[in-house]
Amino acid sequence: MSFADKHPRLIEAAFALHDAAVLYELLYRRFGGRDRIEGSARLLERLARDYPGHKLADDALVRRGDLLLYELNDVAGARKSYLEVVEAYRNADMYEVARVRLRSIDEGTYQKTSKSSESSKSLEKQAHVDQGPLVLIDPGHGGDDFGAQGKGGLLEKDVVLDIALRLEKLLVEKLNAVVRLTRRKDVFVPLAERTNLANDFEADVFISLHTNASPKGKVAGLETYFLDNTNDKASRKLAERENRSMRFEGSQSDLQFMLSDLIQNAKLEDSIV
Repeated sequence: MSFADKHPRLIEAAFALHDAAVLYELLYRRFGGRDRIEGSARLLERLARDYPGHKLADDALVRRGDLLLYELNDVAGARKSYLEVVEAYRNADMYEVARVRLRSIDEGTYQKTSKSSESSKSLEKQAHVDQGPLVLIDPGHGGDDFGAQGKGGLLEKDVVLDIALRLEKLLVEKLNAVVRLTRRKDVFVPLAERTNLANDFEADVFISLHTNASPKGKVAGLETYFLDNTNDKASRKLAERENRSMRFEGSQSDLQFMLSDLIQNAKLEDSIV
């Protein structure tokens, strides 16, 4: 933040504000404190205000809206933040996420974080205790995001949706599980929205389904991935292909990589189990 204050005209100042906002949020997640999450929201607002043409501006507005909506219960402030993305950043990668958030506010379907909401979540989970684990199945891709393409025009998005619907039946029959899906038809669901659904449902297990293609016709079998950073070229290539819809720009900063590494190491064991 000091860097942004001293060098406001440099393009790196926007990244500095973003990284400072991330740090404030991580401190809030770890130690609590309303002032920390409010500080993060202020920095994100400043980033979007001072650098409206920067590639992180729309990301900052959506993240600020999320903090206001889910952490501070400021519905009006969150709506204003999402609306700015929809109106001013129609070609940005976070446009669709902002549009979905606005719809959830207008329809009253977003998950509040108030004590009453937490109590209702607890009651809902208690009601599912006798039914087994709550599993969220995420059929990858969908809509205009086809995924891998096989012989004869077979598309990954269709294959994984079929698998998801079959898996749902098996989990209900064999484990008496409560099953939710991120999509039940051929529609595009933003990647950020998929993970938010897992958090909103407080799922015990999150299963992301993909069917990868290979230039080697004899390759067959199952692949299982767990959360981690990697320098392996093949893994990076796969991650880039699977995350195309996020339209990443530029390389990951050292601070972002360290923060990602810190979070992923903390969740590594859970992702393997």
